[in-house]
Amino acid sequence: MRPTGLLVALMLLLGGCDNDEPAAVEEPETPEASSSVAPGECFEPSLASLEVLGRGITAEGAVLAMTAVAAEDSDGLFYVGGELEGADFEGPGDFALWATTEDPAGEALDFAAVNALAIEESDWEPDADIPEDDPAIDELTDCIDELLEERGDV
Repeated sequence: MRPTGLLVALMLLLGGCDNDEPAAVEEPETPEASSSVAPGECFEPSLASLEVLGRGITAEGAVLAMTAVAAEDSDGLFYVGGELEGADFEGPGDFALWATTEDPAGEALDFAAVNALAIEESDWEPDADIPEDDPAIDELTDCIDELLEERGDV
């Protein structure tokens, strides 16, 4: 099932973001509890999880869209991904990916950077044990592309 409407528009003024202060975030719709979402199915992370994740993002610019998905190949693992926009980014396709073992529909407090962009543009450390090839990641990127198309940001 694909999400409809606005998943999350997470706008961060990241240039002067202090890691002790919560990032400015638009209020998302009430997230669907991830326990009712099948692995590989996109869902909205909670505002609390997005604020925690946002504190570790160091990129200058904004995160246009974020969504989450339960891993298909690893029980208890969730991926959270977002499209980054700003002077250092060339346009659609600047996709950063993080992972957590805490349900992002609740309050995930710890993330690991998964792909090169997340490692480069955040303070979240990578974890070599997190798979970068889970099929759920493809669904996550498709959901973000859909969201950006719906919003006209592509």
